[in-house]
Amino acid sequence: MHRPLEQTPRPAPGCAWRVLISACLLFDLSACGEDEEERAEAAAVVPGEKERERAKREQEKREREKREQEKREQEKREQEKREQEKREQEKREKQEREKQEREAREREEQAKTPRFSIGGQLSGLASGRNITLRTNSGEELPVNANGAFRFKKLLISGEAYQVEISRQPFWQFCEVQQGQGQAMSSISSVKVLCSDAVAEVTTLAGSGKAGFADGQRLAASFNTPGLVTIDVHGNVYVADYINHRIRKITPEGKVSTLAGSGVAGFADGQGAEASFRSPVGVAVDHEGHVYVADNRNHRIRKITPTGKVTTMAGSGNSDFEDGVGVQSSFRYPAGVAVDHEGHVYVADNWNHRIRKITPTGKVTTMAGSGNAAFEDGMGVQSSFRYPAGVAVDHEGHVYVADSDNHRIRKITPTGKVTTMAGSGNAAFEDGMGVQSSFRYPAGVAVDHEGHVFVADNSNRRIRKITPAGEVTTLAGSGQPGGLDGQGAMASFKSPYGVAVGQEGNLYVADTSNHLIRKISPVKAR
Repeated sequence: MHRPLEQTPRPAPGCAWRVLISACLLFDLSACGEDEEERAEAAAVVPGEKERERAKREQEKREREKREQEKREQEKREQEKREQEKREQEKREKQEREKQEREAREREEQAKTPRFSIGGQLSGLASGRNITLRTNSGEELPVNANGAFRFKKLLISGEAYQVEISRQPFWQFCEVQQGQGQAMSSISSVKVLCSDAVAEVTTLAGSGKAGFADGQRLAASFNTPGLVTIDVHGNVYVADYINHRIRKITPEGKVSTLAGSGVAGFADGQGAEASFRSPVGVAVDHEGHVYVADNRNHRIRKITPTGKVTTMAGSGNSDFEDGVGVQSSFRYPAGVAVDHEGHVYVADNWNHRIRKITPTGKVTTMAGSGNAAFEDGMGVQSSFRYPAGVAVDHEGHVYVADSDNHRIRKITPTGKVTTMAGSGNAAFEDGMGVQSSFRYPAGVAVDHEGHVFVADNSNRRIRKITPAGEVTTLAGSGQPGGLDGQGAMASFKSPYGVAVGQEGNLYVADTSNHLIRKISPVKAR
């Protein structure tokens, strides 16, 4: 007979599982087997969990120790860095103290030793020109006006000195007199005397016969060259009008064809695959891109340094229209110029206007009413008569050879048009501003000091205009010819284009002589 369950004695701990089994049998508890299995599994899992917990704690400990080690190392590095900076600061302070002590000693020595300065007088320097003097110690002194000058560096008694010219003024030659000796006292006797250079005309390239040939200097041939330009490397570019090509002349005189098939036509393309129709104007930017006034195609073309030709602006119709790229129109464009920002200026010859093209190809009218007339004024209130060559200076002022008005005009960046020189009479006269005279001026160029050079076409001379407006004649007898020589001893035959290089040399397209001439500043013989 079974006793009640609650009166059953508690089994010993080791016999718990036997009692549990008996109870399951007694009460037919089918789930008891499942609970027992779960408990067995749980009992089996416990040792694994403990192991993982222990591993986790050990890992956390290692990571903590690693962080502490890294922190100690970082603190050590920072301490070493602070110590290094301290040492360097102490070193600098020491060097500064030594420098101050050394300078103090030098001042004391200088106070004990007599020191003298070197100076003198400069005369003959043209207005707006600059000269740089230099001593044998290497000190340079820029001077921009006549009168007294003095170097800053002092010489000790008996020290040798020598004054020389480091940089000559543009289109002048200067010489030093009484410029060397020994400093026994302060010197004021050095003399620097300047005088205008003389224009030496030579032939750069061309056989003198109308034709086409690439080659070296006089072995090359041109046919009625138009305007010219020069790049920063001294390469000269020529619009070879009748040959329908753009030519290139290296500083050594080698003539080659940059672009153009030689057949009058219109085609973009690479080098000789492209075609022009009587190109007149050329300009080159600081990257070597050449811009062409393709006169009888009524377009502005662009040539990359590798010779690829594209159309920058112009529909090809002989018309007038502002717009973008080929939506615009020109009528026999002549001169082109480009500024340092890539804006192109065009003398739109038969439209009697000066046009402007942005680097993105937008064409606008900068100045000119469109009437063949003469009028100064703002923008389109002014008038031109068949403008030919254009040039632009580093400040954005545009200079125009207003050919049939026999004047040189100037346009400010805001569009104000004034007359720089020329009476308006087709004549020859040197003088100030409008007291001077030109006869169908064609090409213009401007140097870095603001001097304007003019190819005075029908006067067969090359003229110069100072920033103050004084007009003089650089070269040309006025008689038709092709003689090389100095100043008025040289002769031209309808000079059309002129360009000025960085060294002051001029390059002239002597159109009817089919030559490219060079004018160099030289000391008068």
